[in-house]
Amino acid sequence: MNIRVASSAHNNGYSIQIKSGLLSKFGQIIKKNTNGPVVLLTNKTIHKLWYKDLRHSFEKAGLKEKLIMVPDGERYKNNRTYNQVISEMLENGINRYSTLVTFGGGVIGDLGGLVAATYMRGIKLIHVPTSLIAQVDSSIGGKVAIDHPMAKNIVGVFYNPTQVLTDPNILGTLAEKEYINGLFEIVKIALVRDKGLYEYIYKNINAILIRDTKAIEYLVSKSASLKAEIIQKDPYEKRLRMILNFGHTFGHALETSGQYKNISHGVAVGWGMLLALQLSHHYKLLDLGKHQDKIDLIKKLIGKNKLYNINPKNIWKTMTLDKKAKNNKVRFVLLKGIARPIIQDIDKNSFIKSLENL
Repeated sequence: MNIRVASSAHNNGYSIQIKSGLLSKFGQIIKKNTNGPVVLLTNKTIHKLWYKDLRHSFEKAGLKEKLIMVPDGERYKNNRTYNQVISEMLENGINRYSTLVTFGGGVIGDLGGLVAATYMRGIKLIHVPTSLIAQVDSSIGGKVAIDHPMAKNIVGVFYNPTQVLTDPNILGTLAEKEYINGLFEIVKIALVRDKGLYEYIYKNINAILIRDTKAIEYLVSKSASLKAEIIQKDPYEKRLRMILNFGHTFGHALETSGQYKNISHGVAVGWGMLLALQLSHHYKLLDLGKHQDKIDLIKKLIGKNKLYNINPKNIWKTMTLDKKAKNNKVRFVLLKGIARPIIQDIDKNSFIKSLENL
């Protein structure tokens, strides 16, 4: 599948190629779209699993790369790692005609995207997403950022890649925890945008959980198409694109409060979606009795990952630092039904009451 994301006022358009087995052609494709040195940014986990295959693809195409490796994990998506990458690029004489290829999940894509956007005021960027979250969500849309101890993704810009190259076969080695993380993002976009996708997930959840090849390729292609459609209509999150934050406001606060170690992104978003459903019921937008299947599905994915002890007042304070908060109210995406999202400002008391019902 080829998806084209149109250019916007400040960013060029790009293509998203999705095909099982595409990894063997990555070198050939990337070479056609570069005219200078290539920097490959990855982490130690992906390097061990897939670097030989990518390197072989590069060698067949006559393409050489400068490899930069960083530690694996959200807690390394910070200013220190950013400076480390910049320093290595400078030490190796990387110039403004270079291309940065991110080879990893959401952390590598976000970090590498910010490096590409800011190094010498911007160099070419190509994403090669290796996690389910990255393939269906974070590699698409041009949001690049690093975290701060007080807030997630608070230092960043909009910066489009020139290409996104996605091979669903890479997901075969993805850790179970990370695979489930990605499923939360797929459930999210289904609930806010596509009833048919939600029904497919609900009916085929067992096949999805055992990573049925056809199911995975369908989920990746469909989710990527839906996100591309949304960002083309609203590239800078003025209104429509905000619906993609469903479950993320509370979820990001949970990640921040746990110092990016106590809870994974996907599970945090899962709890965020459950809270959003409770808030939707609180504001009389949704009758939860008629939507128990959504709660059951999300809880099935959450599994034994209980919501750890949190201080509601501290979580509220963290959420008020969110980029979308205003006038001591926190903006949430709520639901009036499947594919019927609504953006609503939430007050502290409503938040606490809904949190108590989780």
